[in-house]
Amino acid sequence: MKKFLIFIVAAAFVFASVLPAVAQDKSVTISGWATLMTFWDDDDARSKANSTAFDDTDLSWASSGATSFLDFKFKEGPVGGHIRVRPAGDVGDDIAHLYGWWEFGAGTFYVGNAPIPNEKEAALVTRGGASAYGSMSWQSRGQSLQLKFPLGNGTFWVAAIKPSTLAAGSVYSGTADTDVMIPKLEASYDIKFGSFHVYLAGGYQTYDEVNTSNDKEYDISSWFLGTYLSWAMGPFSVNANVWTFENPVEYGYSDALLGAVGNTATDAIYDVDGFGWHVAAKYVVSDKLNFAVGYGNAKYERDNDATVGTSTQGHYEDEQSMWYVNATITLFKNVLMYPEVGVKDYKDKEDPTNGVTEENDTTWYGFKWRIRF
Repeated sequence: MKKFLIFIVAAAFVFASVLPAVAQDKSVTISGWATLMTFWDDDDARSKANSTAFDDTDLSWASSGATSFLDFKFKEGPVGGHIRVRPAGDVGDDIAHLYGWWEFGAGTFYVGNAPIPNEKEAALVTRGGASAYGSMSWQSRGQSLQLKFPLGNGTFWVAAIKPSTLAAGSVYSGTADTDVMIPKLEASYDIKFGSFHVYLAGGYQTYDEVNTSNDKEYDISSWFLGTYLSWAMGPFSVNANVWTFENPVEYGYSDALLGAVGNTATDAIYDVDGFGWHVAAKYVVSDKLNFAVGYGNAKYERDNDATVGTSTQGHYEDEQSMWYVNATITLFKNVLMYPEVGVKDYKDKEDPTNGVTEENDTTWYGFKWRIRF
């Protein structure tokens, strides 16, 4: 993998150096972000993040793979491509983006591992992780075929994406295979009215878990509907997300707190209903300083009509929220510092076996540092 990354970088620089002599309508743009997180996490005793009987504080000092990268963008007439390389090991994959596009007149056609419609975050948190607290971002990119084109006063975007299937047996115990017949489907509509911005999105996925001993299939479907709203007036702006979900874990939303359960005796599936929202506001003091504040919440519920394995009959519920305050300080052009303090409130968890369990809080404080180049 390292040799492959070195080859990509070297090839891009060579291509960029000879490009002017090749043709005037070709271009290569190389840019990047280097980001470091320096935060302290103060976990309450017996919290979701700390199961001990004592409070615990730890330093987190690490590069941010999600926001540290090298970007290579290629363009020749109506055809282009984008490669994003990230630090190995930080977030699991070295190549974050690798896709091409064709501007064919009526719209744009995309092929490859590209951004997809479900990501439109309202959060302004600098530490990250707001997707677990009501901000709309469940799978920021996917192996996909996409179309984007103007429609009315806005832009319509539709994508066919590689499905996010769980391992066989994850929902229906005893199944040993999964069958997928159609890709995950997502679409969005993006429109602006003066200082108002409205973004509507939805997605659907279905696949089967299969009992290979009798070839019986169990359908597992999931979907979401969500919106992003923003409004700006002078130095002040506010963003918001609101969404609803059925079976988010099965859709591929790893931050969801509950998964569906299947009952092979009755063929029933006990679905999870999720609801989340996030609101954030920003005030720009100058081109060197701005302040932001935000709050988000996500809640998940499931009702088991019967006991299935270790999943007892009854009501399940889990919820969590976060709030934060931060600033963006420009020390020099493209050199930024982000002081931030925030709290993750894990609230209460309810299940038929343990009743209501308080999961306490985590407080974080510190700085994010970034240089753009």
